[in-house]
Amino acid sequence: MPMDTSSHPADTSKNPYENAQVEIKTFANDPALGGFGYDIFIDHQPYVHQPHVPAVAGNKGFSSPENAKRAGEFVAYKIKHNMMPPSVSPHELDSLGVLK
Repeated sequence: MPMDTSSHPADTSKNPYENAQVEIKTFANDPALGGFGYDIFIDHQPYVHQPHVPAVAGNKGFSSPENAKRAGEFVAYKIKHNMMPPSVSPHELDSLGVLK
């Protein structure tokens, strides 16, 4: 017999990003900041704007568009799998090889 769920709160474990379209775009920072950053769009809407390497001291951009994209893809993976907030640690960035 099916359980009546009408009096139960909504299932908060449902992943709202499971079927979302997630896109990563890299960009060159302005010369004052230098380096590269990434933007993450969810269903064509801006979600993350990351002009510098997160989780490390300073406001330095990534050394290449490839490094920015790799970091952005990792954050997008966390978003797609509802790992919120999608923060990254210096260890994770080092493991990705993007701190060069």
